[in-house]
Amino acid sequence: MPDGLDRNNEGVIVKIICSILTLCFLGLSSEAQTQKFVERVVGWHNSGSDYFVALRVRSDAFSGIIVAPVYAISSFLKSQNGLERPEAGRFIVELVEKDAELEMKGTVVDDTGHFLKGRDLTVRAFRIVEPSQEFQTISSEGCEKIIDHYFAPAVDWAGLKKRSGCRDGIWLNGDNLFMRPRYDWKEQSNVILALFKLDIPVHVDDISGSINIAYTMLK
Repeated sequence: MPDGLDRNNEGVIVKIICSILTLCFLGLSSEAQTQKFVERVVGWHNSGSDYFVALRVRSDAFSGIIVAPVYAISSFLKSQNGLERPEAGRFIVELVEKDAELEMKGTVVDDTGHFLKGRDLTVRAFRIVEPSQEFQTISSEGCEKIIDHYFAPAVDWAGLKKRSGCRDGIWLNGDNLFMRPRYDWKEQSNVILALFKLDIPVHVDDISGSINIAYTMLK
């Protein structure tokens, strides 16, 4: 077999392995996730800077996992199903708890390939979660590595003697954390999903526009 073909096959195998590992990580079920966390995230409302929720969705153009702020999902549900915010909130919680699919008629993937778009969708609010080899490499080392790599200011994990885990450490650190601006849409969406699964709420800061972990929501 020619050397070039061997190298191509090796590259394909590596991509397949990385995709499998990432897709395993992207599963929405999580032992850490609690009903209280989901209800609190969905119930928070701050006119345009709501927290992200991860959902399974299905449309003619895409079936898979998306992350989107609650206000954008609620707006879609009002347009499509006539649900007002409280009803939409309860419906979102039920979707997350049952790991059920949200049907999104009339939506397509946008030109970037990273978002869903449609008449009833907020522009660039519904982020498609795609496998990311870069994120998989970082996330394989755990929650603290994700925080250290993607967020600032730095967390002094060693100085937090009484913490019971990553989430508790962020709370005890007592500072909002902002995602560093150098990461692409794909990595950002993977980070949002990973933290959602770990009961760590994330939103877009309405002043800076950066992705933010608000530590006060962790109490």
